[in-house]
This record gives sequence, C-alpha cells and structure tokens, in this order.
Amino acid sequence: MEYKTRYRLRLSGYAPNYLSIDFHSIQSKELRDKNCFVIRTGKGNFVIFDENRFEKPYLDLDLSGAEELSYEIPENFEHLEDAFKENPIENSSIEHLWFLGVFKQIIGRISLENECYIGPRGGKRSTFDVYFKDKKTQEVIKVFIYEGQEDLDYSIFTENCIYFFEGKNFPDGRGGLDLGWHKVIFPASRFKKYSNKRLIPGYFLKLGTVAYFAVFPDFQFFNGGVILNDEKQFIPKQIFKIDLKKY
Repeated sequence: MEYKTRYRLRLSGYAPNYLSIDFHSIQSKELRDKNCFVIRTGKGNFVIFDENRFEKPYLDLDLSGAEELSYEIPENFEHLEDAFKENPIENSSIEHLWFLGVFKQIIGRISLENECYIGPRGGKRSTFDVYFKDKKTQEVIKVFIYEGQEDLDYSIFTENCIYFFEGKNFPDGRGGLDLGWHKVIFPASRFKKYSNKRLIPGYFLKLGTVAYFAVFPDFQFFNGGVILNDEKQFIPKQIFKIDLKKY
C-alpha cells in the first residue's frame, strides 16, 4: 500500500482490517471530529472524504416502526429449531429465518411472489465504478474504480427479483444501526447482467433474540456503476421484526 510505504507504517494485519469499516461509529475518532470518513477502494487503497462536500454513506436506522411478523416452527422439527438457537452465529441466524418461512413472508409482501430459491453467496473479486453525489451542486462524480473483494451474505431469487443482503449479529442486543452502505450495495455488481430483474437490497440485523430485516428501494446502476452516497437509497421501504423467543 502506497500510504503505508510513504509514511513507513508498520501494520500488524492486512489493509482491510483497518480500511473496511463496517460502521460509522467505529471510524477513526480523529476523522469523525474533522467531518471526514474513509472508504476502501480495493487492493489496499483508500480515499478520505470530506463530509461537508459528500454525504456519508452510512445508514441511520430507526427500528421503532418495524412490522412484526409471526411464524410457526415446522411440525416435528423442534430439534432443528433448538439447534439454531444453540448456534447463534451470523450465517446460522439467517438460515434460521429461512427455516421458519420468514423470508417467504417478506417476499410475498414486497414483490407479491410465492416461489423463491436461495441464490449464491460468499466472496467475489469485482471491478466497478463508484460515484458520489456532491452535496452543494448535486452533481454525480466518478471518484474511483473499485477493484477488490466484495462479500455477499445471502441472496434469494424469485422469477422477477433478486434479493441480496448483508447480515450482522449483535448477541448483546446493541449496535448495527449505522452500517456502511458499501456492505449492502457492492455485491450488486455480480448481478449486473440480470438487467430485466428487480435488484432489491436488504439488511438482516439480529439484536439479541430479535431479528430485523430492512428492505431498501430497488437498486439501479448508474453508468454501470454505483452511487455510494445517494441518501434516498438509505431509507428503507419497510422494516420487519421477528421475535425469536416468542414461540
């Protein structure tokens, strides 16, 4: 990394550990005090942005109006329900909602479809243009080309839609409301060729034993790339709540 070489930094880990910041609250205090934020651009590189010019691309979720969903444990599979509760890690928590039929309920409400299948997930190396909207002029500016790893926690395919989302788990029941939008939206690049399908971003957030699922407006590419700080995109169309201790 050029910055590391130039300033003779000795880092104990890889660049993503310092630059792939999932939440605004864990950005450097020095940067936040100066109204700045850092975005990783891939290959160990990064850009520091001035928040006075560019809106920060981080969520500010309000869960108070979430719609609570009910569910039933499939008959004769109480042992699987118990196994999910004993293994509350992130990926298992997402599969837990699939097992309970929660995602089918959500898809029925959002895109009015019944048939759906689990799609690809995991890491992928991608290249795409990243744009930012200027606060003052509202001009959309190409800032960098992202070249690097993007990670998809889950996707669900219907006939007409591709739902793709990030997942986070906080066993102590606190945190996760200020997720970086790049965590949600960068994986959209892998679905660019499906231009005839709706691309629907989402965010799975588990706080203790309560899970929330935020569904955001349909994603549209801009000149084949991503506008990272389009604040209209950050406002969920709907948020669902699932109390996993209720039944």
